[in-house]
Amino acid sequence: MNKFRATLSKSERLKSTIALNNLFSEGNAVFAYPIKLFYRIIPNSDSDLSLKFAVSAPKSKFKKAVDSNRIKRVIRESYRHAKVPFLEKHFEKPMTIHLFAIYVGKPDGETMIDKGMRKCLGKLEA
Repeated sequence: MNKFRATLSKSERLKSTIALNNLFSEGNAVFAYPIKLFYRIIPNSDSDLSLKFAVSAPKSKFKKAVDSNRIKRVIRESYRHAKVPFLEKHFEKPMTIHLFAIYVGKPDGETMIDKGMRKCLGKLEA
């Protein structure tokens, strides 16, 4: 049976200001159009695998909140579907992974999000 679930629960959201600051200052980034994915892998010795995820759509590209909310919703859904194969393939050891996805494409480029998310997760180094 599959031990990973295709969910994005409240406990999987990256919300801590300190964690976000550390992610941007000490983390790495990968890019696959239209997603830029910042990541930070923190080895743990005591706990199981933990994933934290956040998403952003720039206000400069999306003037209306309804448009940016739609893009963020599509990115979260794409991440949710790409997460399980990514975890099954790459990670068996205990660690914490912080991920922050930024949409960098054109406002009408929603169709390539799923492909970009899968490529970004495939490029992560463990």
